[in-house]
Amino acid sequence: MKTPTALLVLLALAWSDGVIVPGPNSEIYSGGQVALVKYHDGVEQLHFFVVLNSGSSGRAAWLIPLPSAPTVQDGGVLIFEELSRLSVPVRQDYGYYGCEEGLDCDGSYSGAELEYADEYFELIGQRQLAGLTAVVIHTNNADSIKAWLTNNGYTTPADAIALFGEYIAKDWTYFFAAKIDSAAGYYYHAVGVKLTFATSEPIYPMRISSSNSYRNYYGGPLSIPLFLYVIADNKMIFDDAQLKYANDLNGDEVSKIGVDMPVLRSLLAPGDFLTKLAKEYGSAAEMSQDIMLRPAPDNDEYRELLGEGNYYYYGNATLWLIVLYPCYLAYRRVRRLLSRKRRS
Repeated sequence: MKTPTALLVLLALAWSDGVIVPGPNSEIYSGGQVALVKYHDGVEQLHFFVVLNSGSSGRAAWLIPLPSAPTVQDGGVLIFEELSRLSVPVRQDYGYYGCEEGLDCDGSYSGAELEYADEYFELIGQRQLAGLTAVVIHTNNADSIKAWLTNNGYTTPADAIALFGEYIAKDWTYFFAAKIDSAAGYYYHAVGVKLTFATSEPIYPMRISSSNSYRNYYGGPLSIPLFLYVIADNKMIFDDAQLKYANDLNGDEVSKIGVDMPVLRSLLAPGDFLTKLAKEYGSAAEMSQDIMLRPAPDNDEYRELLGEGNYYYYGNATLWLIVLYPCYLAYRRVRRLLSRKRRS
């Protein structure tokens, strides 16, 4: 049995969309996804919230398919805390707001079409983010991604290679790829990643996540919650999503948000519609399709209202993760150490 010091655990309501490929002596546990999509005029900003809880010898890679060449930036994590605060469910008597540098930062890559032979593979730039080394892979051959992963010490599941091929077949030939190499000792580290790319409609590439081996710490099945925030011209929905929050932002609301939530304010403009959607996946097999966001049939505003008994930040997953999850990890580590001492 592997000891906890040989694990890389990319966890919690956080290891956002993509396929996670373990390195030697690594296992993956994952519990859900939190992301933000901002879409205007054919350009999408996709913000991911990632939590790393790393053992001393773990390594992993993280890949996300995209329909066009992205720019990659360190997006920070404060934006998700502010989104949670803004959209948290409330009792009716509780006050709340409203509801009435990329890879080409040096100029070396412009995103113009490049000429290749029948098969091609190119690494576009390299970028150090907080805790990650990121590149963009441009290829029309899924086996070339497998070869790159193998050369970097990762073992790629066969179903992941098949999924890469599916995306390439529909002309998604760009892949954001991040390498994670843990430092000695345990640490808890939150990372925000921002990808900006051209697309004809707002998307969230969920299908690629079906290749991940989702399970809880004890090896059992795990439900996978998704919390997806959307900033667009309209209220947005996707199939089988639960609406948690919908706000047609006017100038006064945007100004008030800016007082307490300056990072979120930088992404908002009067006339934007902010929607929060949630969906619970019972298994990885249910992630059979990418999420295609579309305008809702109405632009009615909405906020989830709860009774007093279940008010306490229910559904406010990001704040729970940031504040309480490190305490849980420490408790689990102490419990494992005591258990090993008793056995010895």
